[in-house]
Amino acid sequence: MRTPEAQRSNYLLTGSRILALVAMTVALTLLVFSGSALASSSPPEVQTEPAEVIPGGAKLKGKLNPGGLPTTYYFIYARDMCDEGCTPSKTTTSGPLTGDTTQEVPAVEVTGLSGSGGSERYWDILVATNADSTVYGGLVNFTPGAPLPSIEGESVSRVTSTDATLEAQIDVERLQHGADYQFQIVESPSEYASGLICPSTRPQGAEICVGPQSPGVAPIGFVPGDEAGPEKSSPVSLDLAGADVTLKPGTTYHYRVIAARSKPSEDTIEWEGPTVYGADQTFTTPSAGTAPVIDSVSVSHLTPTDATLEGQINSEGLSTMYEFRMTYTRCRECMSPTYNIPLPSGLLLGSFQDQSVSVDLNSVGVTLKPGFYEYLLSATSTGGSTEAPGGSFEPPGGVFEPLSTTTSTSSGAGQPAAINTNTGNQPAGSAGSSSSSTLGVQSPGPQVGKTIKREPLTSAQKLAKALKACKNKPKGKQAACKKQAHKKYATTASHTKKE
Repeated sequence: MRTPEAQRSNYLLTGSRILALVAMTVALTLLVFSGSALASSSPPEVQTEPAEVIPGGAKLKGKLNPGGLPTTYYFIYARDMCDEGCTPSKTTTSGPLTGDTTQEVPAVEVTGLSGSGGSERYWDILVATNADSTVYGGLVNFTPGAPLPSIEGESVSRVTSTDATLEAQIDVERLQHGADYQFQIVESPSEYASGLICPSTRPQGAEICVGPQSPGVAPIGFVPGDEAGPEKSSPVSLDLAGADVTLKPGTTYHYRVIAARSKPSEDTIEWEGPTVYGADQTFTTPSAGTAPVIDSVSVSHLTPTDATLEGQINSEGLSTMYEFRMTYTRCRECMSPTYNIPLPSGLLLGSFQDQSVSVDLNSVGVTLKPGFYEYLLSATSTGGSTEAPGGSFEPPGGVFEPLSTTTSTSSGAGQPAAINTNTGNQPAGSAGSSSSSTLGVQSPGPQVGKTIKREPLTSAQKLAKALKACKNKPKGKQAACKKQAHKKYATTASHTKKE
């Protein structure tokens, strides 16, 4: 029988053996796992793929197996002429990718390459790095695609009821042959054409345009390029009225500019896709209204030194600035110089009724002297401008009571009858004053106290004169002018038919 001391020693020995066995088992387990990990980790496997050509550059592509470790990657690239001692360009490091299977890396885009468009070749290499090592893929050659123009800074200026100027910046950086561009203006974005369109009619001396044609489109412009030059942005603009594009008053328009690479040619306009598009923009033309109508222009209260110029104006509901203008010449037969006599302007409030306007010459510092005077009346509003001649007159000689002279003429009508009198002294303060007579030419004396009148115009006469004045307006405004004339001067069907 064992003593207690021997039994205690046996327990201690057994426990030590168990602890040693456990320690050995743990060590073997760690060794097995460590060996397994080392066996599954390796350098990355790298393969450079053909690049995808894009305008002005390329998308660099490749495949790699991370080798079971987190792996980063980048591309190096350079022109073929980049030989020993040259430093290739490097893209930004991307990743990491993980796993132990081959996978495609996200493509890396490079642009702005010189010689784009087929004039030079480049090479690229995919480079991958993990904790084990750095590996270089094979070298692949590529040719950058031709660059495209870009459009910036679209704007509109000088907007009126029928016209506007469209503006933009077109960037042709590294674009060897420049770009053709065209402004598009429509009332709805759905009406935009997908590409450049040749106008169906071309101005004399203009280049032949090779492409689809349509009437009423804006002309095609050109921005020259420079393949090897620095960044080049050119301002372009188009006055729509100058391009025979007439806008409608009170209308919202959409506009943009489009562009494409130009093909070199001496006498034709020709381009190649793809087309690039500026952003859609809008503007609204103001309402035009109707130009004022001048119903009559006349002179009254004529004396040897004074007269009153008078007129009747329908402002057509718009605030209207009016002005009498007068000229003076001492002698018509001897071709004396003609002088402008400044007169103040006035303002009428908007109304659809005739408003009387007048200016007394003495009250604005003008004193009449012997000679010949011509005068007219002009009126201007946002709806347009109207001008009507008043005719000519001569101040009467002698001293007598003022004449009550009334003459009336509408826009486009003939001049009122002149009052012929003897000559006397020239107006004070005017250039070239003289006290001589009209070089022996005697005019009959005035019919003192006699009033010169015209019969009032009938509605039909007023309509005829108003319609005649409409013919002097731009073609786009003639229909509205005639409609307004018929509305204002109500007349019979026979009068309308006659016109």
